[in-house]
Amino acid sequence: MDFKSFILINQVVVVIINLFGIFLGFLVYAANKKGIVNRLFPLMTFLIILWIDSAFLCQFFSQNETAVILAKLGYMSAMVFFIPFYIFIKNFFDGHEKNKKIDEIIINAIGFLSLFFIFFSDFLVKDVKNTSWGNLPIMGSGSLVYFLLIFVLTLVIGFKLFVNFEKSSHQEKVKTQYFLLGLLVFLIANIIF
Repeated sequence: MDFKSFILINQVVVVIINLFGIFLGFLVYAANKKGIVNRLFPLMTFLIILWIDSAFLCQFFSQNETAVILAKLGYMSAMVFFIPFYIFIKNFFDGHEKNKKIDEIIINAIGFLSLFFIFFSDFLVKDVKNTSWGNLPIMGSGSLVYFLLIFVLTLVIGFKLFVNFEKSSHQEKVKTQYFLLGLLVFLIANIIF
């Protein structure tokens, strides 16, 4: 397979992911416009689409400034994604979680502080390097901290999801399995792009 065919396949897959994500976001929101889970899901979907699209589009800009902004936007949306994702998981299971505001404050602080360090500094992305297949972000001194933080947040939220899943009813477990299937599709898309 030549490079142009590969790029075309990637473009088609990104468009399909975007359309499916937008459709699913509207579908979930329309099911209950007042429910917090139904309002957070489209926000999470938007951040995922922003994450994938900015990483994908970063490859095609020959101007380093634009490519750096897109790379930072991708990393920033990945980190900010954890704010609504955490609140979503807390509210996804009916009544299994006591309302602990301190953990939401910590997650919000991490998300918004990292937003500043990722987007408005060279802490995570210093520059991009033009290669034959596209642009490659040159990571800053904060890349280890960023990926470690992503790993810890993933573990914390995954643990919370697992604990709540064990306490949930059969109907909630089925709902959770559908959610996890959608999350798996996102993770596969993230690995590819």
